Amino acid sequence: MKESFIKSIESGDLRRVRLSLSNELLLYPSGKSFEEMRSYAQAHLPNLYEIDNGEDIEVDSLKWDKDYMHTLHSRLNQNFSERKLDHFADVVKVVLAEKIRIQQEDASTKPGDQVPHSREGAACMAGGTAIAIAGFIAEATFWKASLISLGLAGVVYGLYVLNKK
Repeated sequence: MKESFIKSIESGDLRRVRLSLSNELLLYPSGKSFEEMRSYAQAHLPNLYEIDNGEDIEVDSLKWDKDYMHTLHSRLNQNFSERKLDHFADVVKVVLAEKIRIQQEDASTKPGDQVPHSREGAACMAGGTAIAIAGFIAEATFWKASLISLGLAGVVYGLYVLNKK
């Protein structure tokens, strides 16, 4: 949970807390971080929610789109009721389903997975380049050809490692 959110709760800044909650859903629509933040806010702010003004909400999920989601977001910010927040969370999960899928896909790839390949590929390319340069500098024809060939092979392998998934 973000430190700024906790500070907003500690200072009793309801407007900022409410905006943070609704915006969290737009940023991370799966709702995991939102639920953690919501629970924390509910536990610390007894006046988190306003009395619902009874505005109609669209219950047919086939009619939910980005326009409706943004309209609902605006209405939620004007009347921050528990009913509207629950509905907004449901709408966001439907409308931003593709974003959720992409975020979950990204999360399933460990952040460090690409780094070793990058380091290994870069190291092979650097080493291969250095060996090839040494081959160009070498006086003896045998060493010259061998070092250039070995160096170029290292560069090619480094490129291969960098580009494989």
